[in-house]
Amino acid sequence: MQDWSGQVIPCTMISGADLAQLAESMDDLLVYQVGTTPLPDSEISRITESLRSLAWPLRDLMSDPHAMKRILVRQVTDRLARLRLTTGRHVLAGVSIEFEGETERKTLLIVIAPIRVESCDFEIRGRSAA
Repeated sequence: MQDWSGQVIPCTMISGADLAQLAESMDDLLVYQVGTTPLPDSEISRITESLRSLAWPLRDLMSDPHAMKRILVRQVTDRLARLRLTTGRHVLAGVSIEFEGETERKTLLIVIAPIRVESCDFEIRGRSAA
């Protein structure tokens, strides 16, 4: 288990296509919400399922991995637009790169925030954000 104590990850607004590109190379995904009324897990999972699928290591073994990628990127983009329209929130994203021995491990941090928030610095303590 990683020691995240005190690590600060800067997060900024990101497009669906850029978020999908980041997700392709991630090893882990953390999602946090900002605000007083959290979204239901079902709403969050609509976004994270597609992002996790983009990082699926066996995706290249499919008969048409490029078609799958196009579908998943479209899903991410559509779901982010829906999130913005129906809830007044959008996604900020940041990446943490950790080294475990000689192995690089990328963690994608997604922050679901009100539209008025354009960037943030998240401090990770344990596996929770401050």
